[in-house]
Amino acid sequence: VSMQVVDQPLEEAVDYFIEYFGTPPVPEEPMPVAGDKDTDRSPSNPFRDPDFRHHGVNIYISIKRLSEYYIVNQIVPIYVLVLVSLVTYTHNPSKVETRVALNLTCFLALTAIKWVVNRELPNSSYPTTVSMIIMTAYATFGFGVVESIVVFGFYKKAEKDEQEEKEKQEAFASPPSSAKAETPSLTKSSQMSSFKAVLESSARSERWLTFSRGIRKLKGDHEHNLTDLAIIIDMSSLTLVVITTVVSSAIYFHT
Repeated sequence: VSMQVVDQPLEEAVDYFIEYFGTPPVPEEPMPVAGDKDTDRSPSNPFRDPDFRHHGVNIYISIKRLSEYYIVNQIVPIYVLVLVSLVTYTHNPSKVETRVALNLTCFLALTAIKWVVNRELPNSSYPTTVSMIIMTAYATFGFGVVESIVVFGFYKKAEKDEQEEKEKQEAFASPPSSAKAETPSLTKSSQMSSFKAVLESSARSERWLTFSRGIRKLKGDHEHNLTDLAIIIDMSSLTLVVITTVVSSAIYFHT
């Protein structure tokens, strides 16, 4: 609470009061009480008398909401749910049911928190910090579901291609029916093997192999069924979610 002594001409006090709390005079007003100072006012206007002054005291009350209750009981649980949802990107893409179920569980838990928030906070026509955080968490969980389905699609496609490659290798390993049919197959197989070897030697460095080996171990991929694309999508999605959460939280709390 702060106080300020006011001593000013009555004309200025009336102008301030009418400007912020009243209606300014119309141009046809015969004796405008307030208005543009550059316009001529009637000399008979008593408010123009310099001897009339306004004396008073302005009291300023600064009110701040105690936010610790909302931070501990509403905002912190939301961020805990977001952290739990990040476990999605550490699961094997083949376990799409587990990944989707985790995000749906977080979605339902967040809905319960939102119900409590709507009951305790007053209604407002503008988005509050808590409501913006809730919407960001909803977007995070929805993104996790979509990303899990997309990565699972890539995983199944790679598994199908690997099965077809095994069937081709078994067909090449079987005795050929004729020498004429054997030559093109061996030539094509050798070309594919050499092309694959060139790609692997040029695109995979020792650092990437070490990183992917650690990710495969984290995801429980002991048979090395995961493709590099699935690993890249999961790690990129995890990084994107973390950066989005941190940046949006900084913006919400700053404003």
